Amino acid sequence: MGKHDGHYSKFATLLRKPDRKFVSRVARLQLDEAQNIYTAGIPKHNQPAFRPAYGNFDALRLLFPKTTTVTAFSATFPRHILDVIKKKLILSPTHFFIRCTSNRPNIMYATHQIVGALSDFRNLSFLLPSNFAFHPPMEIPPTVIFHDNIKECSNAATFVDNLLPMGLRGLGLVKHYHGLMSQDYLERTYQDFQAGHCRILHTCPGMESASSVTRKLRNHR
Repeated sequence: MGKHDGHYSKFATLLRKPDRKFVSRVARLQLDEAQNIYTAGIPKHNQPAFRPAYGNFDALRLLFPKTTTVTAFSATFPRHILDVIKKKLILSPTHFFIRCTSNRPNIMYATHQIVGALSDFRNLSFLLPSNFAFHPPMEIPPTVIFHDNIKECSNAATFVDNLLPMGLRGLGLVKHYHGLMSQDYLERTYQDFQAGHCRILHTCPGMESASSVTRKLRNHR
């Protein structure tokens, strides 16, 4: 809805028309992956926002009448993110909050202890079976690993790929996936992961690529 390369999107242009006829007819706004308002739209750790337009939703929200219902969806609403989302959506104090569990019969939670720093990629060695040399690649379960930044995402993928037997390295069993890659690469990588050719996918939360791949995988299931 915000500017893209210096130009307003078509939807943003409709919102800003002087006659306001279009805006007055908008009854509902629904935002999926609303955590991106915080994770991609807000500057953090002395780094600029990845998608600054996401962080300007409060200004756009003021263009709509008070009767417009705003709904936000996310599986990633820890307290600090939720507080920002409430402000950016200009929610009333009496807003309705629905909390559903993410527990599913086919999901098992486990904790893997990190030794040293997250940047020590030896902590990722558990992703490959210890006796992997004697098994086909399909023994590796489809796995998505989320990283805090692009460099770590790419370097981790390279490290894990180098743990494979020599004849299986560089074949795409392990790949990285983030918003700075070309659209063609992202689509091809997703297709490879969906088809089972790629077994371990490294990506970054808070980036468009992460939300798109998780959304696609959820829809695929």
